[in-house]
Amino acid sequence: MPRALITGGLGAIGAATARRLARDGWVADLVDLADEATPAQAEMIASIGATYTRLDVTDHDSVASYLDASAPLDAVIGVAGIGDTAPFLEQTMTGWRRVFEINLVANMFLTQQAAKRWIAAESGGAVVLVTSWIDQRPWPGTVAYSAAKAALSQMARSAALELAPYGIRVNVIAPGVLGEGMAGEEAKRDPEYARRIATSVPLGRLQTAEDVAEGIAFLVGPGGQYMTGARLVMDGGTTLVSGAGVLGRS
Repeated sequence: MPRALITGGLGAIGAATARRLARDGWVADLVDLADEATPAQAEMIASIGATYTRLDVTDHDSVASYLDASAPLDAVIGVAGIGDTAPFLEQTMTGWRRVFEINLVANMFLTQQAAKRWIAAESGGAVVLVTSWIDQRPWPGTVAYSAAKAALSQMARSAALELAPYGIRVNVIAPGVLGEGMAGEEAKRDPEYARRIATSVPLGRLQTAEDVAEGIAFLVGPGGQYMTGARLVMDGGTTLVSGAGVLGRS
């Protein structure tokens, strides 16, 4: 059975990806910051034969040790990330560095370390990193997040080029406005915000974590075997329009 490591595994996208991959016969090793999964999360993890381990992706020694002790992996999926919403003039260097450390540096280190182990084993492997539709489209108030995700996309392309001779594929997926997490919570609190989001998405609905999981499953599965260095945009068409009704609130 193929095995995948999923960072941010207890979050909406991470958990949905684990469930989706299980349908294709994958075993998922989930890592996140919580000391332990909630009862509901633990039930889900057990139901699909997954595992959960607390791991701080910014602790490079712990990440390396985890990979050393892990069963052989076929895929690494980097979902863990944070945002630091603030106008450009109010951005702090502490916040900026934190966003880059988690969204970019941690994923770079994870990709590098996984690749080294695959090369040593002569096995090949697949990496999928989650970026965002705003990695190529500015959104006021998200300069650190947007910049870090843009850098992540370019890092992945560089890694894809250098690792291709070893049979290692590196791709990114760029989701749109998720109906969960920060955007989802505000939409629940503010019907007007929800309406504006809906009008900014040509497909007419917010994205689900399951939507993103389908894209990730494609990239690590048979359909994506000839893809590397690609950026799979799954945003409901959001990048086709300005989204000014949403952006004006930032």
